[in-house]
Amino acid sequence: MDRRPTTDQSEKICAVVVTFRPSAALGTNLSLLAEQVDHIVIVDNGSQGPSLEILRSAVSSPKTTLLPNSANEGIAKALNQGLQHGLGLGYQWLITFDQDSTVTPGMISRLLHCFAGGDQRIAVAAPCYVDRNLGTRLGEDREAGGEVRTVLTSGMLTPGWIFSQVGFMDERLFIDSVDLEFCHRVRTHGYRIVQIEDARLLHTLGRLTKFRLLGREFEVTNHSAARKYYQTRNRLWTLGLPQAHTSWWKQAAREFKGMTWDFAKVLMAEEDKWNKTRRIFLGVWHAFSGRMGKRVEL
Repeated sequence: MDRRPTTDQSEKICAVVVTFRPSAALGTNLSLLAEQVDHIVIVDNGSQGPSLEILRSAVSSPKTTLLPNSANEGIAKALNQGLQHGLGLGYQWLITFDQDSTVTPGMISRLLHCFAGGDQRIAVAAPCYVDRNLGTRLGEDREAGGEVRTVLTSGMLTPGWIFSQVGFMDERLFIDSVDLEFCHRVRTHGYRIVQIEDARLLHTLGRLTKFRLLGREFEVTNHSAARKYYQTRNRLWTLGLPQAHTSWWKQAAREFKGMTWDFAKVLMAEEDKWNKTRRIFLGVWHAFSGRMGKRVEL
């Protein structure tokens, strides 16, 4: 049921949470989130069975609206549905989340505070990410001078006007690299992305495990074969889009180096190597042939 707030929304924050077969941890994450925002829009991508009971419990609060999709429409479309719904309710600040992300005390107020500093170019504020299982800081993407290139959509706080300037999430990507493409677009339009050191978000990238090679320790995400397909396809496809503050060749070299290393880690340390390898090469083919959208079931 749509519960339209009746108070002035000019200084209030709406959170958009995308769910897909959520676990019981969703209830805890939403409870913590509700303490820091004024409204939560949950967009569910076709969950069934026990997940539906979890969702029904989650929307019992008057601060929460559920927008159910009958099938998995992808993270980009679901985010757009939630963002547009929040804007329609009159909210001028929106923050997006994955279902398995957990806010820490004061996180969102610290993100919001950075917009009060007078820098009119700031369009996105994001926390620092900590893996909830390993307790390690997740990798950050910055220029050599320290300027933030990209952040995850989970924990991304934006003023509502930015979407009229740069557009919403690109639904052709379906899942993976949605945040990367959006951040590139924000920066191409001349805006800045900032990451706040004392704002922390507990997050999970796949199922992180560690392995040792030549005396050094490395992490692997253990994503499914389907996710490997989308990750490969979308990273390659986004190289055909305008790049911000860097040359195409420099960005391409960076991406190819990253993808080569990711593929090597699949061969050295992950399970289901053959199926993942097949999906990776299918992703390469589809990237160059322009076959976007939903192509592989998750």
